Amino acid sequence: MKNENYLKSLKKLLKDLDTDTKNQIIKEIESYIDESGANGETLVEKFGTPEELASSYLEDMPIKKTKTKSKTVKILFSIVAIFMILIFGSIFLFNSLTSDDFDYSIFTSETIDGKTKEPWIEVSNISAVNLKQVKAVFYASKNENLMYSCSKDTTVLNEKGILNIKQSKCFIKLPYNVFKINSFQSNVVLIKPEKSLDIDLEQSTLRIAEKQNKYKYIFERKQSDIKGLESKESNINIKFKLYQSNISKYQYKK
Repeated sequence: MKNENYLKSLKKLLKDLDTDTKNQIIKEIESYIDESGANGETLVEKFGTPEELASSYLEDMPIKKTKTKSKTVKILFSIVAIFMILIFGSIFLFNSLTSDDFDYSIFTSETIDGKTKEPWIEVSNISAVNLKQVKAVFYASKNENLMYSCSKDTTVLNEKGILNIKQSKCFIKLPYNVFKINSFQSNVVLIKPEKSLDIDLEQSTLRIAEKQNKYKYIFERKQSDIKGLESKESNINIKFKLYQSNISKYQYKK
């Protein structure tokens, strides 16, 4: 074994010692080599293999591993605490989004007005709605314009005829034309759709009150679950693009 290989192995084996102690040990071995002209075989005869020499130092000296473990435990504890906060926050948000204020399915776009607390806003030329962390109840309407009533004034109209809604509870009357709904981390309820829809869901839930209507369901899904829906021949096509989302028939949830 060459001297440089012996020292290299020894340094690696002493990595858990504090830097000053490790450097002092290496310096002592280097001084011995310079003074005696020792080679690798001589070093092994005098001090033993690098493993044996390192072991003798590690048995008698405090190492920095304890400090590292303590720091690691603190970091892991912080990560777990943050994770738990996120879990409970998600549960709270999920519960607030999934519970129903009343049975939405017994109302229509004409009769829902009396159940909303916020004023209705009418907008024209809207072809899509983007939802982010929203609970939205959609009703079919024969109106050419979209109408919405939301608990927070967080809606933004963009230049492409898209209504963006964030972190709110809304009732929405769909215009009687081709329409698209994009949903992220939201709870969506469709009450008796009367026209074809394109719906993209990501980490969302959607419930449909069919109310004896027939729909042709077309699904493109990934890591998603569909319960209780039966696709039938119909002139109303509802196309779903799903990612980590759930779809089911509407049932009133208190």
